[in-house]
Amino acid sequence: MSSMTFSYRGHVVKHAVQSQYRENRTFAAHLPASSAAWYTFRLVAWRRVPGLKVPGNILSPRVTLSWHFRTSPEPGVPLDAKLMPVTATDFVPRGLNLQNQAAPGANTVVKVSVVRPGASADISPPRYSLRTFRVQASVNGGKTWQTVTLVRHGRFWLATVPDPASGYVALRSTVIDSHGNKSVETIYRAYAIS
Repeated sequence: MSSMTFSYRGHVVKHAVQSQYRENRTFAAHLPASSAAWYTFRLVAWRRVPGLKVPGNILSPRVTLSWHFRTSPEPGVPLDAKLMPVTATDFVPRGLNLQNQAAPGANTVVKVSVVRPGASADISPPRYSLRTFRVQASVNGGKTWQTVTLVRHGRFWLATVPDPASGYVALRSTVIDSHGNKSVETIYRAYAIS
């Protein structure tokens, strides 16, 4: 399930709660401003299977994403044909066992990549340089967050996450580009501790 909200100057332009179970659905909204403006898109997604109880120990039960970006309508260009200056983050924890568990009290290295919209034959995405890139981890369900060490390796980073003695680790990324566009992505219970 996904709850999505698109807003402009603090006013909700469109809100929807959609199920992605067995069918991909789309969310579309029109830009209310006639010139360049700042917009916010927020998504909260959670695991749900109709008729079944989701196990209490399932990994990644909830994911949140927030995009705050500046864009403008272009004459003759449909909004769905325009790529926004936003990013997503790809987290790949290394060294987990087959149940996606890390060793208690160890460090887990997470390969982290910033993903931008892809170009097509007709559309070229805006590509602004990154001003801020931060990865944080939480071992208490997101109540508190700790910034982790990042080491760049070409097109990706390696984040070293100190693991607790038990429980789960949540991961969060914050990406801000040189034009002020901001993406914040959080994966709760990204992996477990064995």
